[in-house]
Amino acid sequence: NKNKNKKPPAFAVSVAAGAEHSAAVDAAGGAWAWGANDCGQCGVYSARGSIPFSATSSPRPRRLECLFRAGARVVAAAAGKTTTFLLDERGKTWRCFSNAASVGAWALGGSNESDGSFDGDADADSGSDAESDSGSVSENDAETVSATAVPKRKNKARLRWCVRAFAPHLVATHVSLKHEHALFVDRRGDAYGWGKSADGATGVGIFAVTMAGPLRNGALRDAGRIRRAAVSKHHTLVLACDGKVYGFGKNASHELDAKAGATFAGPLRVSMPPGGGCGAKTKTLGSNDDADDTAACVAIAAGAFVENRDSGALFSFSRGGGYVGASAAVRASDGRVLTWGAPRPWLGRGGRVDDAWAPGNEPAPVRFEETASFDDERGEKAAKDEASGPSRAAAVA
Repeated sequence: NKNKNKKPPAFAVSVAAGAEHSAAVDAAGGAWAWGANDCGQCGVYSARGSIPFSATSSPRPRRLECLFRAGARVVAAAAGKTTTFLLDERGKTWRCFSNAASVGAWALGGSNESDGSFDGDADADSGSDAESDSGSVSENDAETVSATAVPKRKNKARLRWCVRAFAPHLVATHVSLKHEHALFVDRRGDAYGWGKSADGATGVGIFAVTMAGPLRNGALRDAGRIRRAAVSKHHTLVLACDGKVYGFGKNASHELDAKAGATFAGPLRVSMPPGGGCGAKTKTLGSNDDADDTAACVAIAAGAFVENRDSGALFSFSRGGGYVGASAAVRASDGRVLTWGAPRPWLGRGGRVDDAWAPGNEPAPVRFEETASFDDERGEKAAKDEASGPSRAAAVA
């Protein structure tokens, strides 16, 4: 009987890591969050008097019972610096964020956020002993449901949910969030930008207080349906259903295109080298160009770093003002991983971490070898020691 009401282990189907917190989704559609919670990014805040303050942290994974008990089954999570986005099976987006956090009016979401929210009491522990209720409840009934969703307990720190429906009009299929900005893809294959990015990574300017889009300017005008997005601190990649890759934002390390300027912000098509092997057919990709067929991609990723000048120079770049970034994609025709940007070690091509961009850093396949080759002296010495290891051990024996 002791194990009768015990929850089965949570099998994760989606996981996301933010600046100082993480989120996961289990196979039953439950959303979990843990880590820093100063802005309510883990979905709860503590009520002290009449002013809500965010709990400083959530040291253990806590399931967001407010969503689970209201019938919202989450399928994906995205985590940033002050916000967590949760995407449910109906395409509705939920945002974990406390409006009491002093992060600027742009972060409040404006009219995009629904008046319906989960403001009921939450358990002070991980909520692992609460049972789920059946039935589906709309966000308009959230306040009524949340008041009874989780039973109140005595001698517990009073925590309240800070989970709101975000952009109720949007039926999303994908969300990519980084730092303080995000890109959404809806069921029609359109992309929408939101948040704060001084480098144009949202595609809609510096501040997007309310979600803006669809993004169909520049090269995206003829991009067709969008399926995925990858967001870094200062640049964004989007992948179309035909396998073409587009990018916008800062181009400090040619993480978008080798020919564009360092401050390029408009959407452009990333030029991918064609590959070999048996790629997708032209009729499937909707292209009449064989090179487009073999250059089509099936996955994308983006990463960036902004130098903190207060902590000393980490990179000796004269270009880009302390911005470095790299991009990656997987080519469909042969399964090769393509990388581009700077520095070269980020691309898997050897070199030094403080090397600036140079010709040869354009999109190209990464070589995966069982025996790695090293470009620096320490790497060569380690390789020699490893190679001579068995004979040396025999000599000692």
